[in-house]
Amino acid sequence: MKRLTTIIFFLLLTSCTSGDKIPKDVLPVNKMKTVIWDMSLADNMASEKYLIKKDSQRIMVTGLYQKIFNLHKIDKNSFYKSYAYYEAHPLVLKELFDSVNAYGMRQKAKAYQKGI
Repeated sequence: MKRLTTIIFFLLLTSCTSGDKIPKDVLPVNKMKTVIWDMSLADNMASEKYLIKKDSQRIMVTGLYQKIFNLHKIDKNSFYKSYAYYEAHPLVLKELFDSVNAYGMRQKAKAYQKGI
């Protein structure tokens, strides 16, 4: 009886998990990586422009983030909801940041080849 209960519990547990499938209302890794990359560029630009003035940095970054959301045709809420999902799933978050890193390296290589 105990063995049967264990087997049933295991089957229920594995049938209820969705695996690595990302929900439809969460931005996919390929979309998130470009948004996060652009946001990191915005952060760097604001910190370079306003080295000491933290309030000015925050204001500039807020405006740049909104432009990035518009560029990628997403809204602030969908981004932060998606980011919360990734934070709650460490393996998927690692995949995301590995993807962002690889994307960034490719972007830097392209810029270097163009002489930017």
